[in-house]
Amino acid sequence: TGITMLGMMLTMLIIAGIKLRYLFLVLVSTVGLGVLLIITSPHRIQRVLTFLNPSASDPASYHINQAAIALGSGGLTGKGLGQSVQAFGYLPEAVNDSIFAILGETFGFVGVMLILVLFYALLRRILRVIDTVNDPTMQLIAAGMFGLIATHLVVNVGAMTGVFPLT
Repeated sequence: TGITMLGMMLTMLIIAGIKLRYLFLVLVSTVGLGVLLIITSPHRIQRVLTFLNPSASDPASYHINQAAIALGSGGLTGKGLGQSVQAFGYLPEAVNDSIFAILGETFGFVGVMLILVLFYALLRRILRVIDTVNDPTMQLIAAGMFGLIATHLVVNVGAMTGVFPLT
């Protein structure tokens, strides 16, 4: 949620016309705070180490391993609606945190690509709204929605494919 809010805020700041030096300062401060939060908490360090070196025998790797199984078992065309094995017992938080993995198992590679294309079309449409609307308040609201959706999409897809740490 924090990363999503940050993405929404940064998008709104960019549309509002923040100077690049201030944007850079916000980004550096945020990254510094994130690193500080990670190194001051043993369980966060463990999560980063698990991300860097997941193994089947490590209990901390369970979630990402199950997500990989879900994505892989979907194959090209998926198992079909209601046929997901991972959603009903193996993958934690299947209906929200792990939704991309479940979509991959249910609809397969082709279905997931179609879903991503639809998200791309939605995000492009929001960008068009930002460009065409004349009211600055409405531009910021549209920018916030763009940031919210885009950040959620990138974070969820990245986490379920192993590109980003789960938390």
